[in-house]
Amino acid sequence: MAFPSVDGAGAGANGAIDPAELALISERARVRGHAAGYAEGLRQADAAGLIRLAELEAAHAAAVTESLARLDTVQAVLGAAVSAVQRTTLPLLEQSDATLVSAAIELAEAVIGHRLTDGPGSAGAALQRVLSALAADAGHPDVIVHLHQDDLALLQGAGQIPQGLTVQADATLRRGDASAVLPDGFVDARIESALHRATLSLLEETA
Repeated sequence: MAFPSVDGAGAGANGAIDPAELALISERARVRGHAAGYAEGLRQADAAGLIRLAELEAAHAAAVTESLARLDTVQAVLGAAVSAVQRTTLPLLEQSDATLVSAAIELAEAVIGHRLTDGPGSAGAALQRVLSALAADAGHPDVIVHLHQDDLALLQGAGQIPQGLTVQADATLRRGDASAVLPDGFVDARIESALHRATLSLLEETA
């Protein structure tokens, strides 16, 4: 159907536009306007959706970055805490080990000191200690055992000196101490030396 022209084509005899044709023209214009508006609405909706999606992605990326930063911070704090505990604990453990060794040696010294008040017992223990150290050399004629003079007197009085063993009094020794001189060596059976060796051994084991 042709559209009315400005020169009156399509108009009635009196120059007026046919109402039916005018209605059709209006409907077509409305449809075209609706379609254009709908398309524009879709375009704007798509643009808004893309903008919202970009905003959500940016927010998610920021949240992930913040979470990673917090995780790094937590790990750093935990690492520092562990290091601090190790720096504090290890010296305390080492000090504790040394304290235990010292206490054990002090206890041993106290026990030994108490045993030394038992004259015959401590004298006999001193002799047995040096004889155990000598082992097979105890019967060697050139071996000379040294004891404190009071311990020697007690052992001689009790008849506890082995036959053939040469024993001499030594003023440099304390009660309960003993030593022996061999042709090619020396046996130190003093209590102080034994405690010193025990201390070194314990400290090496706890190191």
